[in-house]
Amino acid sequence: MAGPAAGSRLTYGNREIILSDQKINQKLQDDIVGATTGYIDAAIENKKEIKKMYDKIDERVGAFTAGQSQEEFANPSVNWDDTWREAKTEYAELQRRIVNGDGTPEDKKRVSDLDAMVNTSKGSISDIALIAGIAKEAKVNIGKMAGIDTAGNNVDTLEAMEVLNGNAKGTKKLVTDLESNPPGQRWEVYNGDGKLLWSESCANLDLMIQKGGSPINVVPDETQQYENVRANLINNETQEVDDYYFQSGDGERPKLFFKDLGNGRTEQYYKIDVDKVLAKNGTMLRANADALSGTSIEEATALYNNVIGPGRRDPRTDKEIPFTPLPTDNFVWDDKTKKLFTDAYIDYGLNNYVQRERNVATFTRKALPKVSKTDKDYAQKRTVIQEDLLETAKNFDGFDQTKVGQFRGALKAIGDDGELSDNFTTNINKLGFKIEGIVKDDEGNIQDIQVSPQKGSKYSSITIQPGEEIRVFLRKIQEAKGISERDAKDFTGYYDKEKSKKLDEENKKTNIGDTEKEINSFKRK
Repeated sequence: MAGPAAGSRLTYGNREIILSDQKINQKLQDDIVGATTGYIDAAIENKKEIKKMYDKIDERVGAFTAGQSQEEFANPSVNWDDTWREAKTEYAELQRRIVNGDGTPEDKKRVSDLDAMVNTSKGSISDIALIAGIAKEAKVNIGKMAGIDTAGNNVDTLEAMEVLNGNAKGTKKLVTDLESNPPGQRWEVYNGDGKLLWSESCANLDLMIQKGGSPINVVPDETQQYENVRANLINNETQEVDDYYFQSGDGERPKLFFKDLGNGRTEQYYKIDVDKVLAKNGTMLRANADALSGTSIEEATALYNNVIGPGRRDPRTDKEIPFTPLPTDNFVWDDKTKKLFTDAYIDYGLNNYVQRERNVATFTRKALPKVSKTDKDYAQKRTVIQEDLLETAKNFDGFDQTKVGQFRGALKAIGDDGELSDNFTTNINKLGFKIEGIVKDDEGNIQDIQVSPQKGSKYSSITIQPGEEIRVFLRKIQEAKGISERDAKDFTGYYDKEKSKKLDEENKKTNIGDTEKEINSFKRK
């Protein structure tokens, strides 16, 4: 190819070159080659910069993706399909603008928010596991303290918790919301049919847990508060409820009550005095009730509807109190409602955490042999009855006996308070009878005591005067049990001062003592 002629003009870029000779022509060619080489070198360098840009973008997007992948791998039970897809696309676009130098402060903040969202996913997964655990524990005590509230829970929410615990078919999703600023996430739980059961934002869930809450309503556990009241009644020495809190009897001892257990068995026990318990512990019970209702009306309502309201009984009369559940929402917690809750709270504590009765003793009456019409059987029956009677009779207040076996003295059935003494009632029960009723005069003094056989005892009813002679009293008991009048009189004897004095003197001389031989000899006389 021929070059430009000498002396001709050539324009290159903004320069005009006059080619006057071969040297100039060569210079021109060298300049063109140099310019071309410079362009190529610049292009190569630019390519390197572009690659570095994309590498940087890929590195940043990769770190974003790696954080997500780590959570996905560690939690395969979560459906991740809707979690990161759109977030990855937005993140990559933002990073391209930032690396290219076109990113705004808002773009950089958005990237920071997206990074923070990924970092908080791990905590949110812990939160979802925590509420599932709460539901699992509460399920054990459905309708009881520390258990699931059967009145205030949504069925779908409870089913969602079962899905989370693997007890029901379904899926859980962590869904990203890019429309919010900053971007947020929420949990969604579906049943096996694809129905959305429960949904909650991660932020709200975290706040709920920080406040000690849960998506499900759990009946508050007041066990410890009630136990504190129970402990306040205990005598440190005996480790039992202090005698003070039982109904009063003779002197300083609690009053004795008796219960026929059947089959000849009788229980002797004390009864709690509710008013005494409340006088010293009512303030504590009311304070506990106020503390709960003042902190959370929802928890107070759950406790009432599930535990302390249903089956509520009057601790004094044991009569059931009608129950109407409290509404779980849209109702006013007024003074009337608060009193209803407080009274129920106190009654539950008295009925379930305070010892209502204390067993003092359980004794069994001697079984009587089956009686036939023969004299032999009668004699056997008489022997058993009289031996049992002699053993028990010695325990009655007022009982006395001469050295030769005569019964004497007057029955002391009335205590210092003007009522039947515990001693009398106890021993009447041991003999197989019970107090049927008492008859008083106009001044309230006991005149007659009506005694009837206990269940299962084939005895007759009798009437006893509280101060009658011991021998008369014992004769009535024998006759009520089927012993003949003659045999009853022979056993008790008729006290004679002169005969008794004479026999006592003879006894002193012979130093024989109270032998069975003397007793039988006296009876024959």
